[in-house]
Amino acid sequence: MNTRKIFNIVLTVISLLFAIWLGGYLYFVYAVNHMTPPQQTEADAIIVVTGGSERINKGLDLLSDGHTENLFISGVDKRVTLGTLFSMWDRYDRTNRPCCITLGHAATNTWGNALETKNWVMAQENMRTIWLITSAFHMPRAWLELQHAMPEIDIEPYPVESALTIKEQGGFVRVTMREYHKTILTFLRVKLLPLEPKQTTQES
Repeated sequence: MNTRKIFNIVLTVISLLFAIWLGGYLYFVYAVNHMTPPQQTEADAIIVVTGGSERINKGLDLLSDGHTENLFISGVDKRVTLGTLFSMWDRYDRTNRPCCITLGHAATNTWGNALETKNWVMAQENMRTIWLITSAFHMPRAWLELQHAMPEIDIEPYPVESALTIKEQGGFVRVTMREYHKTILTFLRVKLLPLEPKQTTQES
């Protein structure tokens, strides 16, 4: 086989891999932009992964409106209290504070959110269905982590934050590319390394 044929084969393989990568990215962007809330009206619990005020506000709204009796907010800074979160809630009313809210302070990344949530869910009774609240572009990776940690639980995505808000995080392409690549790595890890990790040192 001469050099020209080898070059053409290598070029073809590279082109094919690029087409697969680009197609995957375009599908990722389309899918996360077309996510919709769960169709059912109630959940055994709602899990909020911190990272934006819209996420916590939506979790508190759903709890206050009776869609669940349990709200778990994962990845809360140790300095943040429930009172702090209430003060940022658009619908806060001192005479009507929602019940049954638990703050998780241990998680520092998405992997940690999954393990922290699993520990909380295991301590509850009759947990079968939970709604997962996070940004749309973070949802695929967060869902993979939580479903891997709790395969017996039905986890329904509840995306918040429009695509426009991600410009505040560094721009559309930058954010979507970052999440796309992290989602691929997470997918490969949960498929190739099925055992639960013992440490949570990766970045969110």
